[in-house]
Amino acid sequence: MINLLPPNKKEELFLEQVKKMVFVIGGLAVISLVCFILILLSIKFYILREVVHQKTILAEAGNANLFETKKIVEKYNEILPDIASFYKGKIYFSDALSDILKIKNSSGLYLSEISLDKGTGGAIKTVISGISDTRENLTILKNSVETDPKIKNSQFSPDSWIKEKNTNFYLTFEFSDENKDSK
Repeated sequence: MINLLPPNKKEELFLEQVKKMVFVIGGLAVISLVCFILILLSIKFYILREVVHQKTILAEAGNANLFETKKIVEKYNEILPDIASFYKGKIYFSDALSDILKIKNSSGLYLSEISLDKGTGGAIKTVISGISDTRENLTILKNSVETDPKIKNSQFSPDSWIKEKNTNFYLTFEFSDENKDSK
């Protein structure tokens, strides 16, 4: 296509085209700015509405409730260290009983009584009584107890070794699990 317009007319058309482009781009910029302002205003009104709502809730709660709540929190803050120290010093009898019952013994050994009591230094004093059908089964129990690292000061009553068959035995020891102390 051949453009036969004189150069000054071409320049006028070009300037008019540039004016239209500036007008369109300027209009888009103004519309974008207006939308951005409207978004900011809506956020401002939302925040103001939330502030008024929170102030209403605070006014309804009243200062008296806040002071009462503060006193309750302070009371519990005084009690919590005592509770924490109590739980640090507690002894796990159930874990000790579980470990004691896992001690290797033979099938001819029957436990009739197990007594657990708090000892010194976190140890558990344990008393076990029962019946063994042979002295060998009682010897197996004695060796298992003596080799267990958690068991200290194990003692069988002297009467436990008198009879060779159907012996009533009585065993005392201290059980301490050092792994539990590190919790």
